[in-house]
Amino acid sequence: MFENHGFPIAACAGIDSPVGISLTRAFAQDSLRECRREFDLSGLRFVEATDPSAQQFLSLAPEAASISVQIGNPSNPATLSDLGLDADLLEVSVLAALQRTNREVLDIVQIPGANANELLPRLLVDKIRSLNDEGLVRHWGVHARTVKQAMRAMSLLGISYVSFSASDFGLEAMPGILAAAHRARTSVIVSVSADTPAEVVADLRHNCAVLGVLIEVNSLEGLQSATATIEALQRMGVAHAVA
Repeated sequence: MFENHGFPIAACAGIDSPVGISLTRAFAQDSLRECRREFDLSGLRFVEATDPSAQQFLSLAPEAASISVQIGNPSNPATLSDLGLDADLLEVSVLAALQRTNREVLDIVQIPGANANELLPRLLVDKIRSLNDEGLVRHWGVHARTVKQAMRAMSLLGISYVSFSASDFGLEAMPGILAAAHRARTSVIVSVSADTPAEVVADLRHNCAVLGVLIEVNSLEGLQSATATIEALQRMGVAHAVA
């Protein structure tokens, strides 16, 4: 089942998950060094920014593309040492992201887990739910940095998904994490490195628990690698569902 901007909101919908790109702080810095501010993102249906400095590039994505932002990462000035984010700072960060991306609503907001024992403070959950009720955020989820965080996040009520980077867990842990998500009836968004073979990406996007796959882009060269992977997926005959 697909909802706004072609983004799936339910696992096991019988439709292959979209593949997109994740623009990081390192990519924004590399773009600044090379004086590059515009890129051809016209063919994408799923684009993420993991840092405020990369959010500006989401404005280059097509209007119909789903955009995702991570809020509260260590490099984010709004981060607090104890609980990751204050509820008021979360709201300000969401409003700032709307301005940078030139959108009226954010399709996906990812909030990192503070720690394994206190994943998200209750005030933070209440705030993101209120932003959802206001129509500023369509879907929200937890970005897990450890296996324990991911397992705890899968038990939370009200979230749309759990996201994580395969490099944080290791590819050897992926089958177990995906199986756990399937058992918990939770969808996941998986980020992979730019040098991940197209065959691995294709296997992930066919998985019943996977809501979407993001290729991490840390440099201009990485953007080329991600584009090459997407083109390889198209040649494999899955162009209809590739972001």
